[in-house]
This record gives sequence, structure tokens and C-alpha cells, in this order.
Amino acid sequence: MVKPFIITTMETINSMADLVAKDINRTNGKFFTVVFTKKDGTLRKMTCRTGVKKGINGNGLKFEPKEKGLRVVWAADAEDYRMINLATVQQLKFNGTRIYYK
Repeated sequence: MVKPFIITTMETINSMADLVAKDINRTNGKFFTVVFTKKDGTLRKMTCRTGVKKGINGNGLKFEPKEKGLRVVWAADAEDYRMINLATVQQLKFNGTRIYYK
């Protein structure tokens, strides 16, 4: 059974993004499920993990994702890297806990 955990806050989007980033860091590279709004406005549910080194060529990105409020993860369904917009995350589930963000 998943234990619900609700976060209600009046903080700015940047601090909400920081809170979501901290929760993602707590997964320690294990798989988690995230629900967020994509750039085109559609809702996305993705099972992913952080810390994957597969396919890295050493060139890196042309920008810093953190500065744009994004987080790079390895998406299990696509078997490739994807980005999560931290400011639009609605829920995060890992280790038997579901966290809702408002």
C-alpha cells in the first residue's frame, strides 16, 4: 500500500522546484515514478532514475539544466535520457511513498 504524503505550499515556483529536486535526490539512483506537465502542456507519467551513465560521451549538454529548472533522468520506457520540469511536477512516488505537490 502506498502511503500518501501531501505538500501544500505558498512558496515560489523556484523553491517548489528545489523541494522536488531534493525529493528526487532522496531516491539515490533507484527507480521512481513522476507525474509532471510537459512543455507542450500535456501530462506525462514517467518511470525513471538518476545516476545512469549509459551512453555518456563526455561532451555534455550545451546548457545547465538546473538553471532552467530541469532535471535529467534516465526514462525506463524510452530507454534514453529525458528531462523533468521541476516546477510542474504534480506527484512523485518512490520507496512506497507517494508525494503530491500543489
